Amino acid sequence: MEMGVGVAVALVVLAISIPYGNKLSDQYRLRGAVGQIKVALHNARAQASEENAPVTVAFVGGTNVFGVDTSEPRDGVPDDVRYLPRGIELGVEDDGSCLLPPGLSTTITFNSRGNLVVDAAIPNATDCTQVESTQGMATVAVSSQGQVTVR
Repeated sequence: MEMGVGVAVALVVLAISIPYGNKLSDQYRLRGAVGQIKVALHNARAQASEENAPVTVAFVGGTNVFGVDTSEPRDGVPDDVRYLPRGIELGVEDDGSCLLPPGLSTTITFNSRGNLVVDAAIPNATDCTQVESTQGMATVAVSSQGQVTVR
């Protein structure tokens, strides 16, 4: 009898903690995804300065795919593909902000001095990208001087 009560209490505690654990893991995945994007942008900026040539990072909307676009001319498609954690995707709406439609890509390009380049000649050029999960969203943005921030 006592063992049955103990098992019942353990099951209730477990049932209560599962949704909380899922919420926490989603928050950690979102933070991890933002960190991955920040590192990729910092590396692209450093690479542009080091190689004295523009470097473009491409993001595919509605997916968890991003990476450096190494093709010439730039086509806005990541060639060095990287994946964000499960349950995380890049923005999926086009309302004039940092969001983009599913399947379409946007790019962030750094010039040889590590500054942001927003130019009509670069496909889908922008200064930010939106990262979403079930627990929220974050925007990773680049200033004109190439500084990467999260807002």
